[in-house]
Amino acid sequence: AVYRQPGENQKQLAIEDFLHDIGAISIISTSSQSGGHVGRIVSRTWQIADKMKAITGYLSEDTENANDNNRVRRYIAKYTINPALVHGCAHVIGSIEQHKMADLVLWQPM
Repeated sequence: AVYRQPGENQKQLAIEDFLHDIGAISIISTSSQSGGHVGRIVSRTWQIADKMKAITGYLSEDTENANDNNRVRRYIAKYTINPALVHGCAHVIGSIEQHKMADLVLWQPM
């Protein structure tokens, strides 16, 4: 059994969030035994990105243009191209390119 001190889990999550934001953790995923929580991966990814932007502001490479494009690219890659590269199937999935399989939805925000 693993015994945790009160609040230790929150500290660990905060450290993991920081490591995600600086790019030290390049993939976000769930195990096959997670009880069907695969759909939470994308929403959790963007919750981390939003939290870290609120804490740290723009990434250094985004401050000149006052946008968050590099953070957006970094976080999208965590559940698209990076896992595909690791699993050796980036030639078929993981990015929007000709001759690759993908589901893509575009919409106009109101």
